Amino acid sequence: MLNGRLGQVATTLLWGIAVVSIGLVACSPSVPVTQTRVSTAPEPVVRLTPAPGVAGDPERGRVTFADKGCVTCHTVRGVPNSTGILGPNLTNVALRPTLTEAGFPNTPDQMARWILDPPAMKPGTIMPNLSLTDQQARDVVAFLYSYPYNPPAR
Repeated sequence: MLNGRLGQVATTLLWGIAVVSIGLVACSPSVPVTQTRVSTAPEPVVRLTPAPGVAGDPERGRVTFADKGCVTCHTVRGVPNSTGILGPNLTNVALRPTLTEAGFPNTPDQMARWILDPPAMKPGTIMPNLSLTDQQARDVVAFLYSYPYNPPAR
């Protein structure tokens, strides 16, 4: 039996453990244990409407955005796990007149250049070069530019 502060911490941690494997969630000693239903059905994926005149595939761009870890630093409303705060919120970034505080004009070509090699455009930026291909960069741009044409489901 643990005594003192260590015992309190251990007790708090134990009560904070979610036992997902049996469908039970325990949040604290004062909250009753409740049964939850876990869905195994995949979330429906809605096909994106592309932005007119923007090269690239917004569907592949959405996948690349998640797979390359962009969601870790950036938020895009309606994109699962896209809750990053280190970089700017990219919800409707296509509607902004400039990219970055350096003031680059916001065009699909400029955005692709930025995505391909941010440090080359703005030395000292914290956004890394993710070693994307030209096609991947165009696809991410197509995804970000398609956003105003695809309201998020909420």
